[in-house]
Amino acid sequence: MTFKLGSFFPKQPINEPPLDLNDPNWERLEGGYKGPSYDASIALRQLQGVSSLKQAKPIFDELWNNLHHQGDIGVASLYAVPHLVRIAKDKGLIDWNVLGLVTLIEVQRSKCNLTIPSKLKNEYEAAIGDLSVLSTSVLTQS
Repeated sequence: MTFKLGSFFPKQPINEPPLDLNDPNWERLEGGYKGPSYDASIALRQLQGVSSLKQAKPIFDELWNNLHHQGDIGVASLYAVPHLVRIAKDKGLIDWNVLGLVTLIEVQRSKCNLTIPSKLKNEYEAAIGDLSVLSTSVLTQS
């Protein structure tokens, strides 16, 4: 079973709460492949546990492959954005993977006119704002 925006909480279709990484509802979120669900929380929890970009590489590869596919993103992609940015800041895992993946999700979200769930909106928008700070930190490291 996959999660489509509005069917997550049938009594509150426009009021889905943000998900922490231990929430079992991640299993029901649709990823970049339309139809099948993708539990991004597993990869995001793994990402929290790494200490270097080298260790993070296979995890980033998985996230790239499952949160975006041929121009498609899903609700899991949106929910992953704040966690990706937070983990990158907290762990110092700031490279093209985080910057590119989050930017790609936001560009595709805008193109597809995918609505950000209302309870995720503030967190999501703050993460997009933090992305500019992360970008600047990468540029000043060069």
